[in-house]
Amino acid sequence: MPSIKMPTPVKRPTSQFYWIRKKVPLRYRHLVGRKEVWRSLETTDRRTAVTRCTAASAALESEWARLGAGSSNPAARVKPTPLTHQDLHALRGVAHVRVRDAHLANPPVGFAAVGLRAALDESDPEAVDQAERYSLPLRPRLRENPRNRIPKKPSRIS
Repeated sequence: MPSIKMPTPVKRPTSQFYWIRKKVPLRYRHLVGRKEVWRSLETTDRRTAVTRCTAASAALESEWARLGAGSSNPAARVKPTPLTHQDLHALRGVAHVRVRDAHLANPPVGFAAVGLRAALDESDPEAVDQAERYSLPLRPRLRENPRNRIPKKPSRIS
C-alpha cells in the first residue's frame, strides 16, 4: 500500500530558518510555472517548524486548487503569445506619444522648461507648431561647422 509523504521542515545552508519544500503536482505546474516551491517557515525551532510546515503545506495546496479552479475558464487557458521586436517597438511608440501629449498638455516650469525650449528646433515643423501653440521661443538653427562634418567616402566608378 503506497504511503503519503508529508512534507518535513528542511534547513537550507544559506539560512538559519527552517523551510518547506513541496513538489508542484503535474496538473498545476503550467499554472505555477515551477516543479517545486520553497517557502520559509520563519523559525529556528524544530517543533515550531513541524507545526508550521503542515499549515504551509495546506496553504500551498489550497492556493493551487484555487488556481486550478480559475483555469476552468476557457479564456484563462489561452497562453500569451510572445511579442516580436516590431510589436515592442510599436508599443514603445504608443507610450512615447502618450507621455509627450501629457507633457504638452501640462507644460513644465522652471529648469525643465529651459530644457524643453532648448530641444525645440526651428527646422522641425512639428516643433514650430508646438512652440506657437505654447508660445515657446525656438533656438535658431546652428550653422554647420566644417570640423564636425563627416567626410564622404569616394564613390567607386567601375
